[in-house]
Amino acid sequence: HSLVIAYSAKERLTRPQQERKVQLCLQVLEVLGTVDPGFTNWRGKLLHEMATSLLLLSRADYASGSIAETVFKRRLYFCMRALATAKRCMQAGFAQPGRSEQ
Repeated sequence: HSLVIAYSAKERLTRPQQERKVQLCLQVLEVLGTVDPGFTNWRGKLLHEMATSLLLLSRADYASGSIAETVFKRRLYFCMRALATAKRCMQAGFAQPGRSEQ
């Protein structure tokens, strides 16, 4: 988690750094998600960081022609869903999955 935050503090990241940041976010989300489930602030921040980096990488890949339009659209949809969940996490603070807030 701290390494992702360190990457976030840098003004510009190289492509390998962006790719590593996405990879770290996915790994941390998977591991911490089992220990600390729910719509937590840390989850929202990590989802936001991951989606932002993945979107930048996807735009560059699509512009260079290294990915097809269908792959680009799938990545955009993934980012859109991640950002929607991030928003929910940051608004909720904490809520167990499947429980409505009151």
